[in-house]
Amino acid sequence: MALTREDSQGLTLLAGIKKYQELRKAPTHMMGFFTPETYDSTAIPLEVQRDNDLLAVDVMRGTNGNMNKSSVWTAKTIVPPFYHEKYSINELRSYERVFGSTATMTTSQARASLAAENATQLMRLQNKIIRAQERMCVQALETGVVLLKNDENIDYKRSADSLVDLGQVGNGGYWTTTTTDVETQLSDKAAGFIREEGSSSAGVFDLTMSSQMWITLKKTDYFKNNANYNNVKLIDINSPVASARGAVYHGQITAGSFIFNVWTYDGTYTNAVGTRVRMTDGTKIVVTPTEGAIFEMAYGAVDSIVKDTGTSAVSGKQIQKTAADYYVWDNVDTQNLVHTMHMTSAPIARLVTPDMVCTLKAADSFTGTTVE
Repeated sequence: MALTREDSQGLTLLAGIKKYQELRKAPTHMMGFFTPETYDSTAIPLEVQRDNDLLAVDVMRGTNGNMNKSSVWTAKTIVPPFYHEKYSINELRSYERVFGSTATMTTSQARASLAAENATQLMRLQNKIIRAQERMCVQALETGVVLLKNDENIDYKRSADSLVDLGQVGNGGYWTTTTTDVETQLSDKAAGFIREEGSSSAGVFDLTMSSQMWITLKKTDYFKNNANYNNVKLIDINSPVASARGAVYHGQITAGSFIFNVWTYDGTYTNAVGTRVRMTDGTKIVVTPTEGAIFEMAYGAVDSIVKDTGTSAVSGKQIQKTAADYYVWDNVDTQNLVHTMHMTSAPIARLVTPDMVCTLKAADSFTGTTVE
């Protein structure tokens, strides 16, 4: 069926956005630990919750009872970083066939082609923003400090006991030494910290490390003597399954009374000078409980364009704050003759329960090790 150019313009752009929504890539691994939440205000809360494990004390009936203070450690607010990416629609190959001067009538094939091209470009914009979000999540989980532009960093005040360098005296040593007591480190330093300081009742934890760290772990005496492939009571490694969050699942190992899901993650991004860089520190391991932690990917409100339903003759449009993860719109610059598609987002990674994550530095380097 053929449509006029005016009819097809709106339909094509809507089709492109719809297809983009269908193509939207699932969150990458570290971002997968954070629950998305949208806010209808520019500034969002940054409260941090810590439980002090106090015991309730009985009181005399008829009295006022015990007054409890909030477990919120800080209740500051922040305006999240703002991302705005765009591209020119009229540079797409299919644009002329739908919106060009000769396109008085357009076909469904032409509209579908432009919608597909538009969706691909929107996906590229979103992926750029997602990589920035993933990097925020990595920083929050590895160090507790999210680094923003202009030194406006967010410090979640991670406990020193949650940031453990295993090579320091008293911490048991790096995993590059095969005799290291890995089981005690995982049980006491990681899961034990989260259980005690985070007041977690979880018995199963996610263990995220680099591929090289996983290779190193498998060479330790702990793995070879206890968590080997033949002793299924201590480890259950079935056919690896691909994670929807961008990592690879390797099965479960046990340490003390805890069970750990082992993930390897080697996500990368390209920096401003064109160099490919790891998302994570390959020498560090991130441990989180499979339940109970409150990590949030918060989206502050963004400006959106709405049609004015009033009688104003200024422009027929107005700007309002909208709760959205990613906001997409187009505009035509009649002076520079550019038809542009825009995407904006205002995300921030929040550690609401900072004692529900532990980071172990398990190697100084991998010099001299053999990559499998």
